[in-house]
Amino acid sequence: MAQMYKKILIIKPSSLGDIVLALPALITLRRNFPEAKISWLVRPEFAEVLEGHNCLDEIIIFDRKFLGKAWWNVRAFGALISLVDKLRKGKFDLVVDFQGLFRTASLGWLSGCRKRIGMDKSREFAHIFYSHVIKQTKECIHLVDYYLKMVKAVGCEDISVEFGLPVKDEAVESVSKLLSSYDVNGNNYAVFIPSSAHSDKCWPIERVGELAKRVSKEFGLSIIATGTNSEKNIVEELQRITKI
Repeated sequence: MAQMYKKILIIKPSSLGDIVLALPALITLRRNFPEAKISWLVRPEFAEVLEGHNCLDEIIIFDRKFLGKAWWNVRAFGALISLVDKLRKGKFDLVVDFQGLFRTASLGWLSGCRKRIGMDKSREFAHIFYSHVIKQTKECIHLVDYYLKMVKAVGCEDISVEFGLPVKDEAVESVSKLLSSYDVNGNNYAVFIPSSAHSDKCWPIERVGELAKRVSKEFGLSIIATGTNSEKNIVEELQRITKI
């Protein structure tokens, strides 16, 4: 019989795409441990993605940039101590670290939780802080599958891929107006995110352009490219290449 957990902490502060890919693991944890309180440690700029998710009880903000100043800034040091104190008071009986870095693994350890799950290829010697390390095999190359394997290792049996992204009325209205302003059918488009914070994760923009044209032609979809302000030139280059 699987162990029943009362308080679960998910550590996945960033990035946006990986947070979304971890949502099936959240839903799986909720389905298998319906009475548990589930908390998620996340950076403030990504917290809105999780707000209102019906499988999540608590969002714990991890302001990495500010807390990184703790070694020389008194206020930042105080904020770090407060965060650790909050984690310890959470009395978690399961921590799952989907980030795999020294800072995230060490926070899981500092929480005082005895059962801490992490990835075998974690960086920065993060693995030394885990009580259980889950290997990524060829059957779980995709992160969704890997995250699900990690929660399966703690006793989850009812597993399926669902995301359950919260839908906010004001966001739907805002996006509808934006699409309308570009004469895009709100029920017939594909979104491309051609850039990343890490250049080694990016396709050559020419390949992205070829894929966009193929998707548009084969499925009859309008193509929308999006990104941050710093990625504006990349989005404009994609538009120039595709001429869609």
